[in-house]
Amino acid sequence: MIILSLLFMSVTLSQAQVRVGAGFVHDMRTTSYSTNSNVFYSASGSTVIPLSGFYAGLTFSLDLGAVTFDPGVYYSLTTGERKTLDEIDEIITGTVTEHNITVPMHFNYGVDLGSAVRLSVYAGPSVEVGLSSTYKIDTSSFGIVHLDEATDMYEDSDYSRLDILAGAGLAVDLFDMFRISVGYDFGLLDRNKADNCSVRDRILHAGIAFLF
Repeated sequence: MIILSLLFMSVTLSQAQVRVGAGFVHDMRTTSYSTNSNVFYSASGSTVIPLSGFYAGLTFSLDLGAVTFDPGVYYSLTTGERKTLDEIDEIITGTVTEHNITVPMHFNYGVDLGSAVRLSVYAGPSVEVGLSSTYKIDTSSFGIVHLDEATDMYEDSDYSRLDILAGAGLAVDLFDMFRISVGYDFGLLDRNKADNCSVRDRILHAGIAFLF
């Protein structure tokens, strides 16, 4: 049964149009927290650490008639930092660097705007799996920078590698050779499993792909 499934998949993908692309990705990662020290005191808030970088990968476009089903696989590298000031006026810089694999499973609908231009909208889920996530804290005081070792975020059992994204976007195909696209993905899962803290991703991406 497994062999037949693999053979069916290979034949199906061999008949699909392939897109190879790369682009820019920007994640407005939001961390929300709440504390309850006792019945008389509680506090809550949120912080945003923007992560920026690039993505690259490929998509297979399978014709289903009125729409196409576009599964793919993409690698992304993002990094970002946040600066704060502690009680003794030391500048604390926290830097996050992440490597991820994303598998989009989008449905695409397009209309021709002439012989050379096709406008498409797409939507669907994606599965994101974290390969590596490091967090490094540097402390600076009186012009002297004290470097700390990077921490592997996935060694902390509260931080999850897995996220499910819901996304949508627009794309323009030119001359059946290039595709320019922009899209947005919203993280459905809380990446932090601690009770008093949640981490969610909100990802904007734009790029260009070659059509084969």
